[in-house]
Amino acid sequence: MGGTRFIGCYLVAKLREQGHDVVVCNRGKTNGGKPEPLPGVSDADYQQMLSGVSVLVADRKDPAQLKAALAGAGKFDIVFDNNVRKLAEVQPLVEGGSEHRRL
Repeated sequence: MGGTRFIGCYLVAKLREQGHDVVVCNRGKTNGGKPEPLPGVSDADYQQMLSGVSVLVADRKDPAQLKAALAGAGKFDIVFDNNVRKLAEVQPLVEGGSEHRRL
């Protein structure tokens, strides 16, 4: 969750640097939901990083919307949530369904 700005874009960049595919889930209000480029990163390097990034657009405060976005996303090995403040906001991720590994 998150991933477009602040710590999220740095986390995505580091995970991509390590060769991981990354799924970013957010409201899609900034940069189409894609992570912002880091300072000093060339456009070519930024585009290469994005090649392994998928975006799910959903508002975490709308459990039905979040569940729908996650429905076709497949399984995740790890979930980083950069913005959670209350249990109710993360509950749909925890209860993401039997197809998701619960962490």
